[in-house]
Amino acid sequence: MRNALEVLDWFKARVHEAGGGNYQSLVNAALVEHIRASRMRHKVVHDYLGVDEDIVWQVVTEDLPPLVVLLEKILATSPGSNA
Repeated sequence: MRNALEVLDWFKARVHEAGGGNYQSLVNAALVEHIRASRMRHKVVHDYLGVDEDIVWQVVTEDLPPLVVLLEKILATSPGSNA
């Protein structure tokens, strides 16, 4: 389990690698995406008859693949990774 300082250090390192910027903006963007994903999960689990299949298909085919790539990069650069 990562602690909060390790997470902040990871975001700060990404900003540094990019040549500068605001790590807080990256944190905020990640939180917004998490909230969006949580809301979609809630909709699928509790209101599955009202789910728009086209939106689900779009998420699966367009939104998830870049997220998987990003998560793999995060895991590869995390402390204690075997990469």
